[in-house]
Amino acid sequence: MKDMRPAGRMWHLYKMGGLTPALTSMFNVQSAQQMAFIRSMLKEQRKDSLFDIPLHSMELVVFDLETTGFSPYNGDEIISFGGVSVIGGEVQLQDTFYSMVNPKRKIPDEIVKLTGITNEMAAAAPDLIVVLSDFLEFVQQRILVAHATGHDKNFLNSALWRRPK
Repeated sequence: MKDMRPAGRMWHLYKMGGLTPALTSMFNVQSAQQMAFIRSMLKEQRKDSLFDIPLHSMELVVFDLETTGFSPYNGDEIISFGGVSVIGGEVQLQDTFYSMVNPKRKIPDEIVKLTGITNEMAAAAPDLIVVLSDFLEFVQQRILVAHATGHDKNFLNSALWRRPK
């Protein structure tokens, strides 16, 4: 029997359709309907191999996260999302995404020095769930490419397991 408590349901959705449907399901009933639509689109999209898409027409979003440290499972948090659209190898400077995130904790001094993101700046930023929703709207059906993939994937997976506050 499948575990359908929120965390079990989230894991099931993540395994079935990936990051976008799993995140979408966290928001509300209307988003659950959107999730079903997104899942069907992702299924349709997966029919075509990425190897069959010519590079000149491939649409990507290259993204990077800034965080308060290196371990999302020990209390470190995302403090910013940045992304840029790339079509056929050309960066689309007019099609970018950036948002700081309120980590709801103090940013260590060494991270402030590294990123330039201060505690005051982060305190005025939206919550993680809001930024994730906005980021997914920006990404749409484009292929995600991450800088520091392992680091960013760990933080995104950690965010998936949390309940909105």
